[in-house]
Amino acid sequence: MLLSSHLLAEVQATADRLVIIDRGRVVASGTQSSLLVGGGRTLEELFLPLTTLGWSWPELAGFAAFVVLTSGIGMAVGSALHNTAAAIVTYFALAAASSLLLIPAVQKAGSWIDTSQTFGWMLTGQWSGHGPQIASSVVIWIAVPLAIGAVRTVRRDIR
Repeated sequence: MLLSSHLLAEVQATADRLVIIDRGRVVASGTQSSLLVGGGRTLEELFLPLTTLGWSWPELAGFAAFVVLTSGIGMAVGSALHNTAAAIVTYFALAAASSLLLIPAVQKAGSWIDTSQTFGWMLTGQWSGHGPQIASSVVIWIAVPLAIGAVRTVRRDIR
């Protein structure tokens, strides 16, 4: 029987042989008893030092920026439309429409506009060389809708 699980207590209770994989690489394999040498050790005590559960600083910064910027896109679209329901639909519709930028004829523009590509570089910590593309996505998807929303709000009649 083959069991693939991240629940280490379950694995320890059911498995005889173990293979620990970290980011696509086998970092340990063998019988449970051979890997847990020095009685009283748990799989968790074995697993944590062998794997890179933590993120590198560029990946961590990228994740934080991703959360802030994707939230910013939602708020900016909401600001521009002044309608929450329309903003939610538009947010997802624009994301789906931007996937068309993966078509080879317009792929070059996609690396500047498509947030799945530009924000993907942030998530993987690949900031180097992609700053202009990331900045253009931020301007297109956050700054422009926020500016539209600000203008619409200022021009709105107060009743």
